[in-house]
Order: sequence, then structure tokens, then C-alpha cells
Amino acid sequence: MGSRWAPLLVLLALVLSSGSAATGTLEPLQCPYQNEEAPHKPQPPITTCSSYADNACCDHRDTNDLIRWLYVSQKRGGQDGTNGECLSLLHIMRCGLLCSPAQADFVEKTNPMQSSSKLKLAASPQMPYTYRLCSSFCDRLYAACSDEGMREVEEAEAGPTWDAAMTWDSEHSSTAAEEFCKSMAPSDVEIVVVEDIPTKSGDGHKHLCFNGRPTTASAKTSFAYGQGLTADFAGRWSFFIQAVDAQGEEVRDGGDHFMARVQQIPEGVSIDVEQTDMSNGLYSVSFVLSDPGRYKISVLLEGQHVSNSPTYTTIVDHNKCLVPKTNRRAQRPEPQLKRCKWYNEKACCTADKDRSVDQWMAKAINPLFKHKPNCQALFEDLWCGYECSPHRPHFLDPYDTINEEQGMRICSSFCKSLYGECKDTPIMGLTIRAVYARHQDFCMANTPNNFLRVTVTDTHCFNGTKAELSPERTYVYGRGTSGVAPAGQQMPVHVQAIDIHGQPMTTGGEQFTMHVDGPDVDKSAIVDHKNGTYTLLYRVSRAALYNISVYHQGILLDQSPFTVMGRAGPTDPLASLVQGPGLYLAMAGLPATFTVQARDEFGNARANEDDVVHAYFSGPLNVIVDVLHKGEGLYEARYATNLAGEYMLRVTVNGFQVPGSPFLVRVEAEEETFAAKCEIRGAAASRGISRAVNTFEIIAKDYYGNIRGEGGDLFRVHFQDEFGDRVGEADVRDLRDGFHEVTYRLNTAGRYMMYIEMLEPSMRYAFATLRAVLPF
Repeated sequence: MGSRWAPLLVLLALVLSSGSAATGTLEPLQCPYQNEEAPHKPQPPITTCSSYADNACCDHRDTNDLIRWLYVSQKRGGQDGTNGECLSLLHIMRCGLLCSPAQADFVEKTNPMQSSSKLKLAASPQMPYTYRLCSSFCDRLYAACSDEGMREVEEAEAGPTWDAAMTWDSEHSSTAAEEFCKSMAPSDVEIVVVEDIPTKSGDGHKHLCFNGRPTTASAKTSFAYGQGLTADFAGRWSFFIQAVDAQGEEVRDGGDHFMARVQQIPEGVSIDVEQTDMSNGLYSVSFVLSDPGRYKISVLLEGQHVSNSPTYTTIVDHNKCLVPKTNRRAQRPEPQLKRCKWYNEKACCTADKDRSVDQWMAKAINPLFKHKPNCQALFEDLWCGYECSPHRPHFLDPYDTINEEQGMRICSSFCKSLYGECKDTPIMGLTIRAVYARHQDFCMANTPNNFLRVTVTDTHCFNGTKAELSPERTYVYGRGTSGVAPAGQQMPVHVQAIDIHGQPMTTGGEQFTMHVDGPDVDKSAIVDHKNGTYTLLYRVSRAALYNISVYHQGILLDQSPFTVMGRAGPTDPLASLVQGPGLYLAMAGLPATFTVQARDEFGNARANEDDVVHAYFSGPLNVIVDVLHKGEGLYEARYATNLAGEYMLRVTVNGFQVPGSPFLVRVEAEEETFAAKCEIRGAAASRGISRAVNTFEIIAKDYYGNIRGEGGDLFRVHFQDEFGDRVGEADVRDLRDGFHEVTYRLNTAGRYMMYIEMLEPSMRYAFATLRAVLPF
């Protein structure tokens, strides 16, 4: 089997080998096959492997020989049977080996004895590198290249020398495909075909083999978003990474090597991270924070921080109640609470503290504000919150153990509500409004504890534990509200619950519903993150307008409805539409056309022009098919040939054949016969036998020399003797396939002039001298 595949191995023998002497698996930021294992970096001058220009292991000099090889292969591809799709995949495979910044995932140095950063033409028996190729890509390569057979590619001027031609069987099997792909290894590389099983770990999502997909995401434009970036208490948190390419377009598939890190600082302790590639350009990251402290959250792509990385956040201890020594320091269920009963399930106070609040309300607050029930309720809320709330770490400053002092941050909105409900109450002949001109002064003077330092603020503050959700203030955000919804992608709509005091709610349990008005909508379950935020997911499948409405207990939130435009999702070659007469019939010498409409899996026309549409003829016909993008994902293909016959036309979108491909195209001769190209065939056209029936043929042809495949032409044949006298006329029978049978009989031997005229259109086009001889 090895000798059978050997010549193609040299066909692809342009390689660069590494200059380091290290062995084994390399660090992720190194390039094991290029640039002496230097870190990859942006390489704007690259054009041949431009997919990697944003981050590459190679530079433009490394691809010069690849350019020459591609030129030679493409120039001879039509003659030798190397089809365009095959060349495209070979190009992808070679660029991946030379330039991919993820090289360290699928290229391994196995033999330190061979090391060079220069072009290496001679075969090396040591095979210092192993190149892991994904079986899915290997199957595509085999299918594209094996059906026609690869032939010899001659030496280019000043270029390397390739081995002799070879062919292989097109019968497909996994073993045949694997052997075929192995045969394409450059001189210092051994190709190993493996299953593509991505890994999910703290190092991110990796494909440990080359799957043909370049890394398109850019660290400069990609970004992270979500609640997990601003985590402030212990528990499970999550956020998302949005992959964006260098042009600012969202990446629509997975496979990019993002790596999320969460570290406690300054200790530098790393937190375990679960990272999931959602295969649509989004990556979800989740982690558990259990210890109080400051944390650094980083998101990197191939060693570079994304646009908004790193971020920092601080975790407070939810289990500590931050109360004076007279109360307990850890929260727990307290079923005996009566005045502050809404904290029964989790409380920082005991039943004794609850009774103290009840006594204080009965003696001080209720008599003073006996005509102000709302004022009483807010005071009750404030005192119960101070003594019993499990969220005390959010609004209490650590207390001074010597002076028994601590600070309480009261939200300005709550303070305004308290002041507004109580300000008209008379006290010592004056109203509270007259005593306290500002709501801040009122709140700071009426603290639940004589030693409490109160700050009225808008962040990390007490907002009223019994506050209800406000549909007017609750806000909606996320990609699902951004104006564009690609078909087939899950679009998240995030909800941040805001209470009537204008403060973010920190617990779950609210009932939200979502209605999507538009065609073919798939809605998923609503996710309650138990921290005041909710995620609602929907998926559209049509390029149409959609109205998204979010409700809380049947009440429409003020920020909805909002309108998004469904747009086509990623191109699906099998759903793309190919049509036009040029797929089946063409006329010699006249342009033939057909169109390709790139569509997604739901049949939506693609609006972008980033799809690669390629059309080419296989077999002996060497005709260039020009493909022009007309807008809205529509491509027009045009070709012309002078050679009549039947040919196979292959049409691909992004490297995959469309339905119906290959197409059998019949190229017919022109409709009119061109007299000057007609052919006379047969010995009797120049030498006949007297007194015998002589026969020859007239073949009707068009301007390009193609045989007219149908009859209808009228030919007349007559003879003149040496004296110019007309001596006879031949019978011409139309065989209806472009051939005309001519029979004549001359009784006397001698020299004659034979005239052949095509009567429609009427023109004399040829003559011949006929010598008739007597039979023996």
C-alpha cells in the first residue's frame, strides 16, 4: 500500500520544518512547525492563507512556494483532472499546517534530529513531525480528489521537482481515505487520521486535529458579557463569550480557542472553569465562587485578551451576617420569626431579635405614625432588614469590634420613599419635613441602631426587602434584543428585575413570559438564575420581522415590545438553490448561464457575499466558469465553449457540492451550418469507378467545426467533363444526423470537376477534381 501512494506524497512536498530541538507536545502559544517555535502573531501581508492574517504562525515568505505550487496545479488542473474543489481543500490543508495559530493542538514534533526553518525538498525518513488530520476533513479531501485521479504536475520554472504521475481507486472506504490522506504528507511530516473529539477543560475548547476550519475570531473584537463578570456573592456564576472576526462580524460557528480564567488575587489561586462551545459563535463559561475576596476574570483567544478582558470583581461572604457580637454571625432558617416572618427560611437574626423589633415598633414607631400605615411598613422593613436580612453583606460595612460600630448603606430610592410617606407627620409641634429638610438627613437620624453610621447611596445598598418588582423599571437586554436574529441561532433575552425603589433585585422567583410575533418561532424554557436575573431564549427560522414582548405576571414590561429582523443563518450548501439552462444545455460559441442562490438550512437567501461559490468542468473540457456575486447571496455563473459534446459540471458552495451536482451538460453545435467548415469524407470524393455506383459523405458542421446533430441542410452535387460540359448530377440523401450520403454513377472514364453546393443558404463552397477509372 505504501508504494502505491508514494508519488502523491512528493506532489505536496513543499514544507517548512521547525528549528527547535525540543521534543514532545509544545506549549499552546508556540508554533511547532514554523518560525522556530516562536509565538504566533498578526501577519497582515499574508494573501495566500489570508484566513490566518489576523493571527498566524507563518509570514508571507513561508507561503511563496505554496503560491507557486498552487499556480502550477491550477494551470494543469483542467488538463490532468485535478478539479477545483480538490485544489481548494489541498490549499486549506497546507495553509493549516503552515499558518494556523492552533498548530500546537494538531502538530507535534516527534524527532528532534530534523530541525530547520527552511524549505525542505528531499524526503526525510525520520519524519520529525506528526500532523493529526480530522477524519471528517480527510473524508472530504478523499471524496474531492479521488474521483478523477491526480496526475502529474510538472516542474514549475525555478520550482521544485515532483514525482511521476499516479492514480488511485475511487471506491471509497475509511481505510482508503485514510491511506489517501497519509499519502499527502510533506517530506518531513507523518499524517495521522483521528476522530475529531473536541476537549472541554480549563484550557478551553480544542480540536486536537485539523478539521479544515481556520480560526476566524479576533481577540481585538471578540468580547465577554453576562452577570458572571460582576459576581458579588458566593455561588455559581456564568457569562458568555461572543466570537467576532477582524471585520467586526459575529462568527457563526464554533471551534475557536477561547480560554477563560478566574483567579483569586493577590493569591493567584485558579478557580475551575467549565467552558462550552455552543457551535454558533457563542461560548458559555460557568464557575463556582465560594471564598470571599477579589477575583480577576480573563478571557483570552490564542494568548491575547479579548476586547473587555480582564475584569475584576469582589465576593462577599453570604454566610456571614456581619452583626455585633450580641447576634449570630451565620445565617440559618428561623421559623419562630413573627414580625420579620419573610426571613423565616434564611435569617441572620434570632427569635429574640425579632421580638425586639416588634417591641420597638409597638412603642416608638406605631404610636408616632399611627395614621401613616405605609410609613410604619417601611420602618418595619428597614429594621427587619437590618437585623435579619441574609443579604446584610451587600449593605453593611464590617463592624468595628472595639467600638461596636458598623455602617449601613441605604438606597436613595428607599430613603426617598420612607421620607415621602412620613414627612407630614407632626412631631413636637413641627412636621418631620420641617425638622429634616432632606431625605438623607431623616434616614441618617432614624437609624435602627444608635451606633450605626448610615450612608445614603445608590450602589450595594438596602432597598427594602419587601419591595415588589416594577414592570416600568425592570430592563431587558441581550443579543436577542439587538435588532438582528440569525436564523437557527438561540437568541438570549436577559431580564434584570428592578424593584419599585429602582434597585436591582437579588433573588429569583418572579414569573416572566415571552411572546414572539412572527413566522416559525421556537421558544425555550425561561431560566431563573436565582439572583434577580432571568434568561429567555428564542430561535427564528425566517428572514422576517419579529416583535418580542416580555411580560411579568401578564403586565408588559416598559422596555418591550422590541423589533428584531430575522436574517439568514450560516450558509447550507445542501439548501442552496441552483437553476438555469446552463446547468444542462449550451450552444457552441454562445455564453451559457445559471445562478446559485446561497441559502441557509431554512431556505432563507443569504444577504452577505462571503460565500465561496465555485463551478468547474471535469474531464477533457478546459473551460473557465466565471462566477459573479449579484447581491443578496445570488451568484451568476457564465461560461462559453466551442466544443460540442457532453460534460460534467460541478458546482460547490464553501467547498461542498450543491444538490444535483455534478450536472450533465450537453453542448450542442450551432443551429446554422457553416459551409467552409463542412467536411467531405470518402475515397469516392476524389476517385471513382466508371459504370459503378460510387458513394461518399458530406458532414455538415458549424462555424467551430462541430458536427451538426440534425439534418435539414440541402446539398447539390454535379459534374463537368474536361470540356466544361455538365455530364451528371449525384443523389444526396440527408441521414438527419449531420451526415449526407452522396451517390453517383459516371459511364466514361476520365477527369471530371465535381461541384458541391449548399443550397440553403445558397452558396458554392467547395469543388473537387474527380477521376473516374474503368473497372478491370
